[in-house]
Amino acid sequence: MFVLTTTVLVLLMSAFVLYDGVGSFGFLFLASNFLYLLIIPLAIDGFDVVSGASAVVGEDYFFAVLLYVLFVLLGVRIMTPLKTVTGVEHRLELRPTGPHVAYKRALFLLSIVLVFYSIVTRNIFEGGELLFTILGFDFLLVYYLITRNERSKFKNLIFFISLMLLFLFAGFRYRIAILVLAEALVFQTARGTVFRNLVFVVMTFAMVFAMAGFAQFRSYGKLDISSFLELQFRPLEYLMRSGEQTVSISTISVVENLDSIELVGMEAFVVTATHFIPSAIWPNKPRVTYLDAYFDVTDGLANTGTAMHDLAQAALMFGIGGLPLSAFLLGLVYGLLFRWAVKQSPTPQFTAACIVLFAVFIPTRGYLPQQVTWALTFVLPVVLYRLSSRIVWRKRVIRTA
Repeated sequence: MFVLTTTVLVLLMSAFVLYDGVGSFGFLFLASNFLYLLIIPLAIDGFDVVSGASAVVGEDYFFAVLLYVLFVLLGVRIMTPLKTVTGVEHRLELRPTGPHVAYKRALFLLSIVLVFYSIVTRNIFEGGELLFTILGFDFLLVYYLITRNERSKFKNLIFFISLMLLFLFAGFRYRIAILVLAEALVFQTARGTVFRNLVFVVMTFAMVFAMAGFAQFRSYGKLDISSFLELQFRPLEYLMRSGEQTVSISTISVVENLDSIELVGMEAFVVTATHFIPSAIWPNKPRVTYLDAYFDVTDGLANTGTAMHDLAQAALMFGIGGLPLSAFLLGLVYGLLFRWAVKQSPTPQFTAACIVLFAVFIPTRGYLPQQVTWALTFVLPVVLYRLSSRIVWRKRVIRTA
């Protein structure tokens, strides 16, 4: 079954290379699932050397993987074409002055204030109050992406390096990956050749191992260069100790033990619909119950901050037999958000970042309210940017007799 699943996924990825390109949502979505749901489980062989947790892969798991990827892609495809960056038009005409200029400055200032507060107080590194200030890092990344074409190449290079150092210091891997892959994706699709496609694929997998290696020495709120210099080149061991191996373990455990776990039906959608209503207004609003489902079937994952892959969320809704429906519904949600993001995108770089976010990172965290929140953190600042660009300041004309 492993051979069949691998063959189907490789054929699907090949199809997307031929029709949509290696920079498409479809290809990156499949590559991400190939990594998390097949490569990492194969690398760790059912055992997490860090936490001691284990999970046995059976035929149900491989069948679930196929159903999940096929029907999520179907849902996304119905909601939006899975195009590459070059297939998206960016025609945001901006005036030299207006509310959009004030908005960009306000977004930049807000980002800097939130990031500065987070670093000085160390609240997001050590726990504390006002944890929402972590949004400043995302807002700063969005600001860079949507204003990139307004700066010179030299200024963009300085900005890019500054963001890289900031994210390395903070220990935020996914923000580094989005920043780097967004630039690489635009370059690859704008100048697409067979050689550049191959370079992009190789670079993407190199990024996977680089981020896995980064996990071996990163320290939140501290850039430990000495540990980096002592790091030995062991790619397979990086995957086994990347922190993402727990995602695979928890996902396998849930999918292979659905008979002993209570299915949750449409709970993910109900909780998401009420997620943004403050608890002060609705204290007894619906709460998620399935996030820790893997604790009932797996030992060793406590206090690891483990997340489940989106596959586990889909399987928990209606079981293996209901995966076509649950995966399709999730695909519709992701496709709707992805379409909204791409439609509002003012630059190819922001479009590329959204492709990476929705295809690679959102599926790795199987908790729909968090996934939607993650998407809105990127999309809403751009929606406001678009709205501000449509406002025209009119000068008041004073008439004299």
